[in-house]
Amino acid sequence: MELLTMSAWKRLRAAETAELEKARMQLHYAAQVVSGVGRTLLPHQADDSHTNLVWMEELGALAGHLVGGDRAFRAALQLERFRLLVLDSEDRTLFEGALAGKTVAQAYSWLEGAIVSRLGTDFPGFTPLHYTLPEHALGRGGAFSFEPASAFAEMSRWYSNAASALEGVRHEHGGSAVRCWPHHFDIATLIPLGQGRTIGVGMSPGDGSYNEPYWYVGPYPYPKPDEWPQLAGKAHWHTEGYVAAVLTASDFVKENDQPKRLDEFLDVAIEACRTLLG
Repeated sequence: MELLTMSAWKRLRAAETAELEKARMQLHYAAQVVSGVGRTLLPHQADDSHTNLVWMEELGALAGHLVGGDRAFRAALQLERFRLLVLDSEDRTLFEGALAGKTVAQAYSWLEGAIVSRLGTDFPGFTPLHYTLPEHALGRGGAFSFEPASAFAEMSRWYSNAASALEGVRHEHGGSAVRCWPHHFDIATLIPLGQGRTIGVGMSPGDGSYNEPYWYVGPYPYPKPDEWPQLAGKAHWHTEGYVAAVLTASDFVKENDQPKRLDEFLDVAIEACRTLLG
């Protein structure tokens, strides 16, 4: 498989894991503010898709779904600049605000004020989260921090590349729309195989399993084979808690031709998952 938009690839760099983790946690919490618009104002969907986010390359931002009407708008999070945006139906910026120095509650308050200004009506208040985020000072009233800025830029490159690569996967394999899911903050597409079988293909910016970004390709239902199919290069099978072929940042960023290596990983891993699922 040759991914469709690899010409736009942004070179990923080796970065300090602690710096990337700090930026990732700030962005993960900030993404909940943006997805709060969908949680509150859009019809509830059983799979939580009303809360998911789409990558907007022109803005370098993760954006929620459009809230329709005469004064339609959507909220977005610019990763590299670490700012909240409110956009109109043509994705022009109506309001923007820096997150650094604000608490989560203050970020929600800023966005609420922008929405009221846009709609010209009262706002009901944001629907609370129905899941738990990773433990962090932000969850205890701490303020957002925009340091180091270089780590936010690197996170932006990861999401930009992932959106581009996964769009190629979606086109090639008939996957679902490429979306970022705010609960785990991964960006992914889902390939349906029928009879409840699926292959999830995505990028996680890091989590409790790997404290660094990683690519994953996971079969569902989780298989229990006698022998796992061989993967390309340093990719490996993760089998604790979930099943997926995984290629971590530390094994990926050193590649001279990153798009080619990713293409190879995805090709082999998707085919391996098809084999595992029969």
